[in-house]
Amino acid sequence: MTSMVMCIANLNTWEVMSYTNYGCFCGKGGIGNTPVDETDRCCQVHDICFDDAMLPDVGCSANDIYWANYLYGKRDNPDGKCSVQCVPEADYPASNQNAKCKAFLCECDRVVAECVARHRSSFSAGYVFHSWKWGSCSN
Repeated sequence: MTSMVMCIANLNTWEVMSYTNYGCFCGKGGIGNTPVDETDRCCQVHDICFDDAMLPDVGCSANDIYWANYLYGKRDNPDGKCSVQCVPEADYPASNQNAKCKAFLCECDRVVAECVARHRSSFSAGYVFHSWKWGSCSN
């Protein structure tokens, strides 16, 4: 997901790392009910997408959420912005028994990357490691 966010949101490696422990929902898992801002809301939606990925009709495992290698393509648009296209389930090799999960997870990551790009202005350095502060996300 990191390279996808770097592409779509036009962030460098260090900037992307700031999102790893941002607000209450960015990073592994999520805490509480209320995002701190629109950037954190993007991550909350991403967490919900991951929950949906583990439903029986999609079939992802908890390990797939963090370790599945899905397929996607990147391209630079005429306006100079980078875009991402996830490979649909039907275009995975027939031997890939986890294609539905991989295609679904790719879409989860693409959507969060586009959301982060749209809401870059809401990012506040004061919310990095916010969830580590006792009680800050328990509502």
